[in-house]
Amino acid sequence: RYFDGKTVTTYAEITDYSLPSDYGTCADGKIKLHGEWYTIRIFFQQERQFQPGDRLKAEISLRYTSFGGRKEATYHQGEGIFLLGYCDDILEHSAVKQVPGKYYAASLRHSILNRLKEIFPEDSACFAKALLLGYDEEIPFEQDFALQKSGIRHVVAVSGLHVAVLMSVLYILTRNRFKLTAIIGLPVLFLFAGVAGFTPSVVRACVMQALVIIALAVNKEYDLMTALAAAVTGMLLANPLTITSPSFQLSVGCMVGILLVSHAISQYLMDKKRIGRWDRKSFKGKIARWVAHSFAASCGAMVITIPLSAVYYGMISLTGILTNLLILWLVSVSFCGILPTKRLKGTGQ
Repeated sequence: RYFDGKTVTTYAEITDYSLPSDYGTCADGKIKLHGEWYTIRIFFQQERQFQPGDRLKAEISLRYTSFGGRKEATYHQGEGIFLLGYCDDILEHSAVKQVPGKYYAASLRHSILNRLKEIFPEDSACFAKALLLGYDEEIPFEQDFALQKSGIRHVVAVSGLHVAVLMSVLYILTRNRFKLTAIIGLPVLFLFAGVAGFTPSVVRACVMQALVIIALAVNKEYDLMTALAAAVTGMLLANPLTITSPSFQLSVGCMVGILLVSHAISQYLMDKKRIGRWDRKSFKGKIARWVAHSFAASCGAMVITIPLSAVYYGMISLTGILTNLLILWLVSVSFCGILPTKRLKGTGQ
């Protein structure tokens, strides 16, 4: 708050690759004020290229993003960014030749995004980036609005669905050897969260999945509510203002809704008087169970997320349950299909 509205000349270290902004370029970094380092998002008026590890000495106008600043609070506080900087003049720029190892996750994300751009056509590359890594900066407004209107905007925000699919692939590769899965899976989860930008939704999903892996490895019972409470507690201890993030509220609200009502809806549908009348081992029985569980999960998730969507996005999807039933299986297939994709030499495809 002390620096809100002030202009300072100080050092900054860039922690991620720069992105185009409305008026030039922006980049996340760390800024040194009174001997302490603080996370900041810096906006530059010119189009410039920065990579993790670059160091700057610059004249920067500061804005505090949380409550108590001269202007209203922004969504950045939920991401742990408490200062926005507007660079008036770069006095020194020391560019690194090689990205330091501590920024490996950012470097890997940048490499994956570039590879996806090379492999996929322009009209589908943006969706592939969003589906795999939650990078939705390039999705055209019309597509983004269509996803919101149909109630499936969550498929391009990396969350529990993506983490579950990723871990399912790992379980197959390790042949369900739980200790081996834990040895490989825990570092993979941490790296995946870093590559996805440590957004609240992916952190929540990765923490809960890590607890699943640990429980299986040590032969202990896994409790969904306890895992959710542990994930939420850890995130709020790290940054209490994460609770103001729409991503956090939607992600946790989705899980709370599933815990509260999904089981009751599933039991009601699977009653022998309804679609539970078919033998569970028969093809009809398996389809009935899948429909019942998917429908119940969608209903549970929407109990909490519909009011939140109305507040934050100004719209409610009336077709969301049906749309999710129709496409979620295809999203999983697409996610798995992107992972091994490569460009064939000499084919242009």
